[in-house]
Amino acid sequence: MEETMLSNRDIFKEIIKAKDLAIHPLKLENINGSSINLTASEYAWYSAERKVIGDGASQTQVEIPGTLAANNGVIKIPRGETVNILTQEAIWVSRKISGTYHSRVSLSAKGLSNISTTLDPKWCGLSLISMTNNSKYDQSIDVGDGIVTLTFDYLNKKASKDHVEIAASRQDIYKRFDMSRLTIDQKQYLDGTDHRTPFRIINNMSGSDPYKQLKAHTPLRKLNNFIMHPAMLLVLGAIIGELIKHLPKVIKWLSNF
Repeated sequence: MEETMLSNRDIFKEIIKAKDLAIHPLKLENINGSSINLTASEYAWYSAERKVIGDGASQTQVEIPGTLAANNGVIKIPRGETVNILTQEAIWVSRKISGTYHSRVSLSAKGLSNISTTLDPKWCGLSLISMTNNSKYDQSIDVGDGIVTLTFDYLNKKASKDHVEIAASRQDIYKRFDMSRLTIDQKQYLDGTDHRTPFRIINNMSGSDPYKQLKAHTPLRKLNNFIMHPAMLLVLGAIIGELIKHLPKVIKWLSNF
């Protein structure tokens, strides 16, 4: 198999199989012709700041953890500020699939910085998206808005089993942000396994209504339902019966050649 970009039909196929790709929550309306738009969650922080404390020779630099940027469903991005946003969607891919993240033109046109990074094989978790407001004005993003476009690629050969894995959901980064304003439920979610293990992502996706809806409307499922309809089974039974009844005549006719 050559390295090729997945179309929407490929994405749907892989989601239904759930052997090499899983996404939860699954938002079918965000799947485009060859990509999927990922959405902003309520977990968003400003980048850390460095401040100088002390006087004279005793001066030292300290890092102030980035504070929460989301409030009442809105992520505010003052001009010149960088915000780090976890997506609502958790993704798992096998060693057979990789991907790339791309900016959304609607956001770049407002002066928000471009996005360009990779989704490595065996990735598991939420995506941490960083963007800087380069415009002259304060900007905002609503929780649930699309913030980045992700494309997938089939790999020519599976990635090696021993390649270095990045921490699921980039917990190594977001753990450095200020968590003091998060609720107990929010902290439990971030510390939990729903978005950090392949099994949980696959299981949650497979049990969701969008997944069941997608699976029920695939051509193969439609064909299977058509064939297994009681009326169609009666027709097929009658046809097979006629074929069996005339089989001796067909065999005798063929023996003359």
